[in-house]
Amino acid sequence: MKRLIFICAFIMLVACNNQKSSNNHNVSLEISKKIEKSLAPKIEDFLFSNDGKNISEFNVLDDEGNKTEIKTTLITEMLDKNNFRVIERNSLIEKINNDLGGNYDVKSYSIYTIKDNILFQTSINNFDIKSPAKRKMVVFDPPSIILKFPDQSNTAVWLYKEISGDEFQCTSEFVSVDLNGIIKRAIKLTKRIIGTDVIWPNTINYYVEGIGLWKQNMESTGQVFMILNRQWQSQEKTQITIEHSGEQETTLKVVTPTISSNLSFRDELYPIIEDWNSAHNSSNFDKFDKVFAETVSFYHVKLTKFECIQKKQGLLLKYPDFEQYIKGEVIYENISNDEVKCSFTKCVKIESKTTDYPSYLIIKKENDKWKISTESDLITDKNIAKRKTKTR
Repeated sequence: MKRLIFICAFIMLVACNNQKSSNNHNVSLEISKKIEKSLAPKIEDFLFSNDGKNISEFNVLDDEGNKTEIKTTLITEMLDKNNFRVIERNSLIEKINNDLGGNYDVKSYSIYTIKDNILFQTSINNFDIKSPAKRKMVVFDPPSIILKFPDQSNTAVWLYKEISGDEFQCTSEFVSVDLNGIIKRAIKLTKRIIGTDVIWPNTINYYVEGIGLWKQNMESTGQVFMILNRQWQSQEKTQITIEHSGEQETTLKVVTPTISSNLSFRDELYPIIEDWNSAHNSSNFDKFDKVFAETVSFYHVKLTKFECIQKKQGLLLKYPDFEQYIKGEVIYENISNDEVKCSFTKCVKIESKTTDYPSYLIIKKENDKWKISTESDLITDKNIAKRKTKTR
């Protein structure tokens, strides 16, 4: 009997120790997860200097890449944990203001907030270049997304609208950059203007880990427009004394466009885009027959499906080594309940030469099935618009 009691007590002791060990293991896992989460990179790591330097001075370069006398200075001041203000000064604007005898505040003041690893701009207070005595407050409603923290393996995509009214498709991705022989991780932000007949070069900003904004250049030419010259720290807060000279400040609301969040669109339409794309690389004309509508606006020419496929056949016979692929993400814009515009960058390779085209397909519902009713690109759209203007 005593032996039985001893065995039972021993079993209970082992079970208790196992439970403690299990609990300790779970606690250790939780601590590890918290440490891992705290050490994981955040968008703040790419926006701010890691040694407290809050003033960045940039050199503006000319077309040949030489430094000019023009400098842009960004002063970052934290308002609280997630909100900060950026004061922007431009030496050229300040010089013109001084030469004209003005004593106006020609700096711009932007308020930003960080939430869920996304950088938002909530407002900007800027001077009116036509009337420096007058300032204009612009409120972004909802706040504009300036930068999204990309996933390690994916490119983040969103739309952005400037106070000028220009709309941009933005993408962000991780890249490596060389800073004087030191390889650093950076976020590459690419802004492509949309909704216009004019083909503007894509603007690229690089945000380097531990430094912040490093440089800005144009994608098509590779021309560097602005590059970081130096950084330093200042604890002094900027005194904001805005003189209006009796003129009232105006407040505008900018409504930011949104990308359709209806995932069913992507689920239904992306396979069609994939079939259309792969048909070019495999000369699979059955796929073209499957994805095209009965009539197609083919680069502004109305064709039957058969005529459209003939055009594709002629292209692939002329260039047997023709290749194309879609670079980056596809942007879906609702035209109506039965029509969606799908915009993307098409990368075409012919005879070892690679060219990017800002392209789009309009996919329309016909007899309850989605079909491509329009194929074109912004370059063709621009040329057509020019020809129409000349004939008027």
